[in-house]
Amino acid sequence: MKGEFFLIAAIVIVVTLILLRELFVAYYAVQLAEQHTAKELAGSLERLAKEYELLVEVVCKPSLLCQNANLYFQDFSSKVKESVDLLYVLVVYNSSAEQAEFILGNYLWRNLRLRITLTNGTTTLSTNYLLDQGETREFALGPIAGETNLTIHYSYIETERKELVELNLTRDLAALYLDLEKSVGDDFLRRKYFYQKLLS
Repeated sequence: MKGEFFLIAAIVIVVTLILLRELFVAYYAVQLAEQHTAKELAGSLERLAKEYELLVEVVCKPSLLCQNANLYFQDFSSKVKESVDLLYVLVVYNSSAEQAEFILGNYLWRNLRLRITLTNGTTTLSTNYLLDQGETREFALGPIAGETNLTIHYSYIETERKELVELNLTRDLAALYLDLEKSVGDDFLRRKYFYQKLLS
């Protein structure tokens, strides 16, 4: 009898150990899959940010100062909006006119309250906008020159975001701020990018 109890206990222990091992293997496989998904999300946002940088390179040439940039950005953003939520702020500075032209695009699919402020120590220029979902806006601020802080402050529902970017407004330049959000299933990733190009 004692031998039978020992044999039954041994079988129960072995089966329990095998089940525990399989449970840990399954947990490890799920963790690897989640890491892979997160890396894939991050990689897709990085590639999209590079596409926007290339768009600035193509659209913003020294002699043109980003003519028709709004059309290009609207067209490209309308194509990617199905998979990624985004906000872009393109700043094109004309040093001879000492004026900064802005192109805004709200593809975050939320109505935004947006405030843009330029400050260089002696001058502060600011404007406020309400941007509907999918809306773009163009405007200019100036005159302003020199080392300048660009503040992008936007809010929606219960979320507020504020970004401070330093710009050297002594030469013609194009600067792009991107806020990208992407979700797949339960995974959500948000990235911010800033790109700057001298035009002269």
